[in-house]
This record gives sequence, C-alpha cells and structure tokens, in this order.
Amino acid sequence: FSYTGGVQQWTVPECVSSISLTLRGGQGGGSEACGGAEDDGGLGGVASGVRSVTPGEVLFIYAGGAGTQGVGGQNNSGWNGGGDSGQYGGGGGGGTDVRTIEGDLNSRFIVAGGGGGGNTGCPNHAFSGGSGGGGSGGDGDNGTQNWTPAGGASQSAGGSAGSNCSAGTFGAGGNNGGYHMAGGGGGWYGGGCAYAAGGGGGSGYVGGVTNGSMSNGGASGNGSVTISW
Repeated sequence: FSYTGGVQQWTVPECVSSISLTLRGGQGGGSEACGGAEDDGGLGGVASGVRSVTPGEVLFIYAGGAGTQGVGGQNNSGWNGGGDSGQYGGGGGGGTDVRTIEGDLNSRFIVAGGGGGGNTGCPNHAFSGGSGGGGSGGDGDNGTQNWTPAGGASQSAGGSAGSNCSAGTFGAGGNNGGYHMAGGGGGWYGGGCAYAAGGGGGSGYVGGVTNGSMSNGGASGNGSVTISW
C-alpha cells in the first residue's frame, strides 16, 4: 500500500489466519535555505511484525505522507500526524500505521514513526530533523546555535518542544506554522517542533504484533505498508 493521502482498506482473504507486516514512516520535509533546498528532513522509521487475523476482517491502512519544504508558509505537513512548519522550515513526516477501527488512534496495533522536519538559517546553517522511530524518535539538531532543538517522541510521551514551539502529542507531531519553524514527525507519539532548529521524530509501536521490531530511519519519501501471508 503506497501513500494516497487517505485511508485504505484491506479485507483478510479466506483461509488466512496470520499476516506479516512491514511499515515505513514518512520522511520529514527539507528546509528552504538561502541558496536553495536542503535535504535535511529526518528519515521515517521502519516497523515490522506478525498479526493473527480472521478471514473477512477489515484492516485500515494509513500510509503516512512525507513532509514538504516550508516555502511561502505553512500547511506542508505529512499526512497522518506530521506537524506543520513555516517558511524556511520543513514539515514533519506522517506516521504510518494499521488500525482495526477507522479513525481511532487507540486501535493502532503497529506504527512506524515519521521523521522531523529540517530547518535552516542564512548563510549556511542546515539543521537536520530527527529520524522517525524506533522505540523513540530522534532529536532534532541545532548545530552550534543557541536555539533549542525539538525532542524525539518516546513510547509514553510526545517529543519535547524546541524554542518557541510545541511538544508532540499522541499520534501527532508538534506544529506552529510560524516563521523558521520545523514540524515534528507523526507516530505512536509525535515529535516536538522547533524554531531555528530541527523537528523531532515520532516514535514507532509494535505492541499489537508478535516478533515485532522497530528501527530508526531507513525510510525516505512517502510511507508505505506491505502485507504478506
């Protein structure tokens, strides 16, 4: 299942009682530097595991979108929980998840975190967004600047807020949409956003599968879900 910007459904076929899943979170958007675009958005995380299912059961697929560059304003977040940024910062990547109930965050049983948005300053400062999780999302970067970067999300809390911005929440990255902000990545919990520093990555989750594994980074571009049996 590739990114579509909307919910997709999959019905378990006859005679299938177990499925293997691999999820890839959306990458954070790069920043818009004085001399052009920067490739500094955090990579999405990867999550996998095995789930017992029943023929005829319907699962709801949320393949997260990649954040985009903050050119000219906000609304550049990745679909499914990425946080908005503002001019020059990158939007947070959307988390990727599979649910048993459409629209219900609590029914997610596997999640790959989205990467945090990058940020930039003139003349030559690029601040990378944190990678998506993983048990915990990666922290944003502030280089040698004095502005506080955003924190990556954990299994139990959103990532901390960077300077002049907001913390992540359950399922969504922190966002502001103001000048020089970088959005947090979506995920089980979302990463924080930050001013003049990188956004935090969202966390992954494998509590609803067996043989679960998670890794930080590893996923570029839009998110995806692969189901096999």
